[in-house]
Amino acid sequence: MLKMRAMNEGEVDRVAEFISHLNRNEASHIGYCGEDSQEIAHSIRE
Repeated sequence: MLKMRAMNEGEVDRVAEFISHLNRNEASHIGYCGEDSQEIAHSIRE
């Protein structure tokens, strides 16, 4: 079973880096997120 929880502030940069790596591959691209980890982190924090 998958468990979900809200991330804490200390995890935002790591999650943003993970998403940026996924988004470099067209097959796993998350459409509303960019490829730059700082941009993604900023969007998560908004």
